[in-house]
Amino acid sequence: AAGMHDVQSSSTEELADATVTLHSELLRLKITRLFVMGLALDYTVGRTIKHALGILDDTANYKLPSGAQVILVDAGTASISEANANDVRTEISQQATTRDDGDPTSFVLTSELPADAMIELCSGTCDDQSDCDSATEYCKELDNFTWGICAECKFVSPGSGVCSGHGTCKEDGSCECDFGYSDNFCSNGQVF
Repeated sequence: AAGMHDVQSSSTEELADATVTLHSELLRLKITRLFVMGLALDYTVGRTIKHALGILDDTANYKLPSGAQVILVDAGTASISEANANDVRTEISQQATTRDDGDPTSFVLTSELPADAMIELCSGTCDDQSDCDSATEYCKELDNFTWGICAECKFVSPGSGVCSGHGTCKEDGSCECDFGYSDNFCSNGQVF
């Protein structure tokens, strides 16, 4: 109809089940990291982040589970007022607390170029052992993801690397040796 091009229904009216909230979906899917980007950082995107961090009055249906992370991907945002957007960035940094693993609960990926943001975003992640920078690290699998993170292995042989190159590091940092190898470092090979 004429003049109706600016009229939009509320997003909650479009939901099949109005009891489904950001919080309930994050809990149901066991999401522990929320990456946020989009248009209007100083308004819509900023409010989403504030809801997820629990710093708005009406956050009961939105706040992330305890210990989860909110990550603003700055290279993927635009704003109407840069001054207001800077206020949002500052508030995100000020709200950060430290999780049990030492990581902050919220932070801003500050790279301005999308390619640099991807490098920053993926820092410390891995698909296999070759993606880890250190000879003392292994690629630790993560639940619900197709990639892992580089983690320290307890058993590293000088010159041979993690588990002497004859095994894989387990969740507890110990080695699970390939067939025919034994000891803590998987360095004792036997010929059959």
